[in-house]
Amino acid sequence: MRTDLLVTDIDTLGGGITRLELLKHKETDDLSKNLVLLGPEHHYFAQSGLTGDAGPNHRTLWRALPGERVLGEGKGSVELRLVAEGVDGVSVEKVYTFKRDSYVLDVALEIRNAGTAPVAPHAYFQLTGLGLRMTEFVEFISFGNVMVMLLFTAFSCLVLGLGVPTT
Repeated sequence: MRTDLLVTDIDTLGGGITRLELLKHKETDDLSKNLVLLGPEHHYFAQSGLTGDAGPNHRTLWRALPGERVLGEGKGSVELRLVAEGVDGVSVEKVYTFKRDSYVLDVALEIRNAGTAPVAPHAYFQLTGLGLRMTEFVEFISFGNVMVMLLFTAFSCLVLGLGVPTT
């Protein structure tokens, strides 16, 4: 997707944003390159979907519906619609809306229940990627020694678990 301010890559596997480039801002280290906020080199991705087994999530294969992918001259906004099927007649349309002169991306999940049983879906929206950084850090600090990796991971889990309620 492309607007006057953004270039965005959205993967149909998961229907999430895998790359987000700001066209009016430059990288600090190389002023010839646009600033990229999300992408493989940063290990961060924006994901959304439905929790539980009822609906599609960030691991589901979504199908992109036909439509414009570039914000045209004189247009105020452009949409990308992705569709995925859940279980028992539940289907979801994930709608990304991009607006002119705006860095805001609207994300909506339109849920349809063609089944006979009622559903109570819950949506989630998340930025991921910290896990990859943690893994790289643990490997670096342990110098590849598996025993040190295990001890460091156990200690990290203990510290991160402190103060977290069990209910």
